[in-house]
Amino acid sequence: EDGEPLRQIFDNSVAEARLMAERNPSLLFELRRRLIERGELDDMEAMARGELLTDEGETANTIVVVSDFPPELMGTSDDVGGYNASRKQTMLRIVTHEPDGKVSITTQSLDRSDRQALEGIYTSLGKQVEPGELLGQRINLSLSTKQQRKLADNLTRVYDNGLAYHLGGKWHAGILKNKQHKDVDAYEFAAKQNDLVDYFTQCKLADSRATEKMRYKMAATANARYERKVGRLKEEPAFTPGKLTARSVVSQRSVVAGQGLLREMDREGGRAAKRGQGFSGCGVTAEADEDNPLSTKNQLETSGYGNKSGSSKSDKETMNCVNCPKCRTYHETLKAERGVFRCKNKQCGYTAKAG
Repeated sequence: EDGEPLRQIFDNSVAEARLMAERNPSLLFELRRRLIERGELDDMEAMARGELLTDEGETANTIVVVSDFPPELMGTSDDVGGYNASRKQTMLRIVTHEPDGKVSITTQSLDRSDRQALEGIYTSLGKQVEPGELLGQRINLSLSTKQQRKLADNLTRVYDNGLAYHLGGKWHAGILKNKQHKDVDAYEFAAKQNDLVDYFTQCKLADSRATEKMRYKMAATANARYERKVGRLKEEPAFTPGKLTARSVVSQRSVVAGQGLLREMDREGGRAAKRGQGFSGCGVTAEADEDNPLSTKNQLETSGYGNKSGSSKSDKETMNCVNCPKCRTYHETLKAERGVFRCKNKQCGYTAKAG
């Protein structure tokens, strides 16, 4: 939305992944995935020029990308950067060439990254799945505008039906619906969070960058409200202000409401931080006190693109390496000074930007 070109962002992501893999070879998969996504950008540009073709030789106006959870992390129980180990999300991306010439991306997260159910997506589109990672197995289609608009919902339904077929139960975007919990319409719930949205918007208009530091508390508050709505958390007693006189009640009513919201955000943000909880949405993990401005780069991350292994706060502050990649000096954990890692060997001078 801010008009920044995409190519440099994708190229930077590849360069950062190379450095990441040099420092920690176990993160080599990030480089592999970033190179695949770089090819995805080439396909988007080719589609915009009318040069991308389907398997049947038609001009493609739709690309389906199944950005599955990295195979290297499927067995882990701990979050690695922006990868949520408990949810193991696949990012389903629908890239469309619109009639007005613009290219749009619609994303849908699918929990569990169940291979059998994901392969059902390919089958439903008449495509054959190859062994290995699905990220690079893009599907080019030629669809009507009506088909494009329904595609994300239709493919999500295919995935959920696949889970129900071989696991049983009812699913929504890979999340099992628990009979003990209330059936809550997530969109309707979100639409009712006016106080959170209005407060965040007002702060955003006043100071955009500083307000992004509140995003964690906002996410924690919305999450806690939802958990109470579905019955997974007990209801909190309502905020009760001190006694107000008749003279002051009108002027203080809005202030009291604001105090209640701020107290709620502080409380829920503090609880979430104490649990070490992060809020992973569409590939991006929001953490306590994190500065996360909504630039073009961050909007791409929201769609599942980019290096996530270096996105957690701890990854940005420390670098674990056995040997300096330049002089091979042995290091334990290095801490960033002014956002830069520096080799302990004073004769070396090797530096690496944190994050």
